[in-house]
Amino acid sequence: MRRANLVLDQYIGVDVVPALVDANSRSDGSPARRFELLDLTETVPPPVDLILCRDLLIHLSYRHSLRVLSNFRQSGSRFLLISQNPDHPENADIVTGSFRPLNLRLPPFELPSPILELGDDSREPGPSTVRRTMALWRLADLPVT
Repeated sequence: MRRANLVLDQYIGVDVVPALVDANSRSDGSPARRFELLDLTETVPPPVDLILCRDLLIHLSYRHSLRVLSNFRQSGSRFLLISQNPDHPENADIVTGSFRPLNLRLPPFELPSPILELGDDSREPGPSTVRRTMALWRLADLPVT
């Protein structure tokens, strides 16, 4: 995100790794750009216009992923822009900390069609490359869990 030319009133970056939050605060922190230690599986984030969530749910179990989505919805934020693998034919549960591609339109998430979907240049590691996008939803349109 430090390379993105963002014209924002405020940017809040969150992570569960204290050393990463400290390093980002030292190198890129400012009054308009701050970094916080936050476990999104346990805590509802502050309300914002847009939650940008890249490469989080692919590392979380179904239980933790659904809790994060619920916390996002409860935050009172307006929009969610989140990474997903829209062509992946089936989701699999994992132990949190592992990895798998994730299609948020399929069970157990079953999100509606996104408002917008942007191509993401990167590819997921593994035996085959899986297309990744950043999909935009209005948080109020997501199912309540």
